[in-house]
Amino acid sequence: MKKLKGFSIMEVVLSVSIIALILATLGLSFLATQRLRLNAEINSEIQKCGETIIDYLFTLPPNDSYIQSVNQDDAIDLTNTNNLNVISLNDLSTANNNRISIIEILNGILTSCSNSSGFQVVPNNTAGNLGRKGALVLFDQNNPTSPINSRVIFNNQGLYTVTIELYYVWRGNGNIRRGRIIRVSRILLQ
Repeated sequence: MKKLKGFSIMEVVLSVSIIALILATLGLSFLATQRLRLNAEINSEIQKCGETIIDYLFTLPPNDSYIQSVNQDDAIDLTNTNNLNVISLNDLSTANNNRISIIEILNGILTSCSNSSGFQVVPNNTAGNLGRKGALVLFDQNNPTSPINSRVIFNNQGLYTVTIELYYVWRGNGNIRRGRIIRVSRILLQ
């Protein structure tokens, strides 16, 4: 009678361990890939929100004197500050009522864009529910040095740069609140 020989217990344990290690590696790489995809999607959507804001800002004239030079027939007395109530890009660099009006409009655009993308919108980086995708912090009307700001840089050749900084916050590992600034910039020749 012939004795049948099978696998020893060590061979079975070793092969099962190798299979488990391969499956664990594949599972972890799948989760990492999903997280990378979500991060890329979030960055893309935030960039689109920033581009929408810049699109609006580029509809504004660069400064109040630009309005006067375009409307030669309706000359404005630029020495009278009551006549300078034209909303322009230059207002973003000064603290005045026009800046507050622009920031309110930008916050409306940011809220609309965020809601359509599935983000929450919070007034500051410590408030509010962050949701699954995180949240964008609103522009601060009263604090020109807030983490969210918009800058306009002019030069004398009619070239200007508009940069929007959007502050994105989310909950990381261990429910710790994390954040980063995403900059969107565009140059325009006037």
